Amino acid sequence: MAERRRVLVALVVPGEAALEIDGLRRALSSPEVNRIAPHVTLVPPRNLASARSGELSAHLHEVAARYPPIALSLGPPSSFVHPRPVLYLSVKALPDVLDGLVGDLAAGPLAPPEGREPREFVAHVTLSSGLAAERVHVATSLLEGYRRDVPLDSLVLLEQDPSADSRPWVAVEDVRLGRPALTGRGGRELTFHLAHHLPAHLAEQLRPAALAGAGHLVMVVEELGAPIAYATALEGAEALVVEELEVVPAARGSGVGGQLLAFVEKVATERGLHEVAVGDLRSIGFLLRHGYRSGPLGLYHRSW
Repeated sequence: MAERRRVLVALVVPGEAALEIDGLRRALSSPEVNRIAPHVTLVPPRNLASARSGELSAHLHEVAARYPPIALSLGPPSSFVHPRPVLYLSVKALPDVLDGLVGDLAAGPLAPPEGREPREFVAHVTLSSGLAAERVHVATSLLEGYRRDVPLDSLVLLEQDPSADSRPWVAVEDVRLGRPALTGRGGRELTFHLAHHLPAHLAEQLRPAALAGAGHLVMVVEELGAPIAYATALEGAEALVVEELEVVPAARGSGVGGQLLAFVEKVATERGLHEVAVGDLRSIGFLLRHGYRSGPLGLYHRSW
């Protein structure tokens, strides 16, 4: 039997809003806190043959390119029973594009199984499921004034980890909404993508060291769909710490490394950080030319 993955596609709530919602979930003793980040499910969990991973990634990029970043309005809380009581934050999009995203995603590798009755799509962020009815009523009343506007700029592919006791859902790929960043240099057209893990269909084309673990960010540069450079990093409290920078030999000396480094700095800025620290010291001269200086722990730093 072919190896299979259990995946879902979601809009994942970022940053301070996620911390805030996790606080609500902890107050409700929700088991979801340690299993999955606050999110809006667009494609519910389904099993997918690992051999279709490349097709899945291409499908996500194709759909995401059709939609601009989305502003979500969260709240007030509400509930439904399916099959257990679910307490959730209602979700509205400005403009309302969620139905379009759901419909476009439900095709190709994410098409529902033949014969399955379609489910009504209710955009929501789950706070807790399985609460007693009286607790649902009390929580809904206490939180009725909750509102939060959240800007989102990517679709997220999550995969269930069956090896862990709680079977958590781990983000394995972020796909930017809107056309990917595009730049040209000397006739080259480059695209830049951000993920939590190196997409499976790229792993064989880049060095095994790029298979970053949970919590890593992977920034990939592609030329005409082929990966030519990448960086792996961990997000710290004050800096984005880059562990590895790599440009394929054929693309070296063409300015791609500098554009990759600029993309890394852009990602850091978008996360509210003001420093990048690089631990890959194979090209110290390259780092010095781009304004990096030696700092603590043998890292090279640049702040702004």
